Amino acid sequence: MAPQPNLQPAASETPLLSNETPILPVQPFYAAEDYHQKYYEKNPGPY
Repeated sequence: MAPQPNLQPAASETPLLSNETPILPVQPFYAAEDYHQKYYEKNPGPY
């Protein structure tokens, strides 16, 4: 039996579809101020 050809295009050849998320370079991360930390514990309620 002859081997099957690879019919799937390479990732670099496929266009970016609308439901795909691009992977971006890493950006600096800044922690939120103290009053934002554990907000759900300090403000219990339905979310």
